[in-house]
Amino acid sequence: MKFWRFFCTAILLTMSPLFAQIQQSFQVDMRVPLRHHVLVPDNGDFVVVRGVFNGWQGNAFVLQDAFGDSIYSATFTFSEGMPAQVEYKFVIHKSDGTDIWERNPEPSNPPYGNRRLDFSQPTTKSSAIFDLEKYYLDEDYLFSVQELQADFDGLRLTIEGLHPALYAFTDKATFDELFDRYRQRITEPMNGIAFYRLVAPLVARIGCGHSSVYMPGAWWAKSPDHFAPFQIRIIDGRAYVLRALHPDSELPAGVEIAAINDVPIEQILQRFSEVISADGYNRNYQNEQIHRRFADFYALHFGQPERFLVSYRADDCAGVQTADLPAVTREQARKAVDGSSRLQFDFLDDGDIAVLTINNFAYYQNEAQFEAFIDSVFAQMREHATANLVLDLRDNNGGHPFSAAYLLSYLEHEPVRYFAEPYGKYSILAKPVARAVQPFDGTLYTLINGQCFSTTGHLTAVMKQHQIGTFVGSETGGTYTCNDAKTTIPLPNTGIQLQVAQGTFAAAVQDMPRSTGVMPDIYLEPTIDDLLQGRDAVKQYVVNLIRESGKSAF
Repeated sequence: MKFWRFFCTAILLTMSPLFAQIQQSFQVDMRVPLRHHVLVPDNGDFVVVRGVFNGWQGNAFVLQDAFGDSIYSATFTFSEGMPAQVEYKFVIHKSDGTDIWERNPEPSNPPYGNRRLDFSQPTTKSSAIFDLEKYYLDEDYLFSVQELQADFDGLRLTIEGLHPALYAFTDKATFDELFDRYRQRITEPMNGIAFYRLVAPLVARIGCGHSSVYMPGAWWAKSPDHFAPFQIRIIDGRAYVLRALHPDSELPAGVEIAAINDVPIEQILQRFSEVISADGYNRNYQNEQIHRRFADFYALHFGQPERFLVSYRADDCAGVQTADLPAVTREQARKAVDGSSRLQFDFLDDGDIAVLTINNFAYYQNEAQFEAFIDSVFAQMREHATANLVLDLRDNNGGHPFSAAYLLSYLEHEPVRYFAEPYGKYSILAKPVARAVQPFDGTLYTLINGQCFSTTGHLTAVMKQHQIGTFVGSETGGTYTCNDAKTTIPLPNTGIQLQVAQGTFAAAVQDMPRSTGVMPDIYLEPTIDDLLQGRDAVKQYVVNLIRESGKSAF
């Protein structure tokens, strides 16, 4: 019976001359995922094949456990003309819509360890075994010294081979010394999170916000679902509680944090500054990341306790008090962060003041939608003879250069270049950007903060260079130049995700420092009271400034 089953389901290659089609059989042993409840068919989970032949997506190629022995198989028909060799992986599609991909089934096929299949000649293979990430077996799985050293060496070679500006902020001699010193710390087996904590500071030393390391999804799925039950806001180097996330929390909003689980807050923030990747180590950008992802960063670098003992001060004159809080889930922590994309336009003062909010330029697939919105905004402003525009770019993490340049065409005083050099598909932006047919010639104030990054750094740098408007707020997180065209490569043993930039993009400006973002003309940040009361003090300041100036329509 076993021989007959193998004969029926072995990977075979046949071609029908009549229909010019190829039939290919796949089979995979799923006993380990079933035993560890990673694959739960009774809940609606199933197994699929994805590869070059289906664009690495979709669930059309479903495998079945036809014999009830946990060996999943199926035969599919392909049209003639497939490449001689195709790559693929087996995937567990969960009932909640998430996917669990094989980790590294063919280590000899870097960087993703994809399986390979030769369509050019008949082949016979025994059943494959689903390569389940070790974190699903045990989130504290210990990797051997040899595995860790191999991943470390691979990380170093990848960074040195791909990053276009590796030594912009840390010279080669220093980097070489750091790499050698950190590798010497691998003297005994480590779990994945310990290895992550070892390499994260090294990657952050590049000074590139588009190059980072991440723990794989499998680790997050299996690690304790315990996260910090509060959001924080850093103001003038001090950490305040913005809001408590647990319904039974005894931690008042607005208090200053002194320590968490007996670790001084200064030590926690210092650690974060060493591991959060930022262009030129931009502290304002790092603070914005902490505002949004404090719970994740704390889990990664200080653990996931069931309870959080928070020491805090209600005011400068009061003593230190404590609150013992239960952890919240990751979902609860993430729900508290507003990640929505906003294109918003409003008139104030019968149209004399317009407020345009753009917190995302990521319109890669729908440029026309963004451009139509921008056209509509400025058409309405002309109808109302609007003299003053408040452009709110705060929290804009970047996106499509063409979208940012389209906005620039309405704001510039004369055609100016966006990029310093012709960069591939963006080459046209190295030439002067033509002004819009009916550009805005009124008074412009642009609101910025540390979350203005990547493309938004480029746009604001060009505007600053050509004195297009007045900037209000705090230093942008992005500089006039950044490294992007990033690729993400999993380290083959630990599965840690290494994201590396591969190209440099610089705005067409002169005499701007690479190590800092665009500085505001008027420095202004909200206080903790502003945030707690829901007051947008920065925007209101600008609106009041315009009203006091009494500018007339154009």
